[in-house]
Amino acid sequence: MQDPLQDDLSVIIPTENGLFVILGCAHAGIVNTLNFAMKRMNEDRIHTVFGGTYLGPVGEEQREESIKALKTMKIAHLGVSHCTGMKTAVRLAQEWGDRFVFCGALTKIIDYG
Repeated sequence: MQDPLQDDLSVIIPTENGLFVILGCAHAGIVNTLNFAMKRMNEDRIHTVFGGTYLGPVGEEQREESIKALKTMKIAHLGVSHCTGMKTAVRLAQEWGDRFVFCGALTKIIDYG
């Protein structure tokens, strides 16, 4: 059976502090996905992003441009997993500091919302 989805799915949860976005794999691009979420929800604040960013397999230039764009979004908490890749996860951890977490399976997210 053919998969009817054009891309993976994300969950967007509005909170009083901004959007809480749970990414599947962000194959459309994490920046595109978050911009779409903000437009769709009519919200310009992103409080938390958790999930796969699909920045692991991209080239260095795209990785750095994506990180630069993410920084302009002023994301309060960032948790990445699987398809982000360790190299990119380390870069994001450097940028987000104590607001970063590597969120593998069973990561407790209650403290981030």
